[in-house]
Amino acid sequence: MEDQDISSFLAACAKQFCPWCGTPVGRNPNGRPKKFCSDKCRYGFWNFEKRHKAEKLEMEARLNENR
Repeated sequence: MEDQDISSFLAACAKQFCPWCGTPVGRNPNGRPKKFCSDKCRYGFWNFEKRHKAEKLEMEARLNENR
């Protein structure tokens, strides 16, 4: 039970930081919560994801074979 509490706490903390550069993300007063600190980080993250999607899928397939 304690591990679940810690993992949910860490997940909530991670949502407060930019996944690309790690800087704190400010709160959005209206609408959805922000995920990125700037447009530059948002574009960088999604461009990286788009370029490396095939490699990511291949790695996941290899991991599933080893189970």
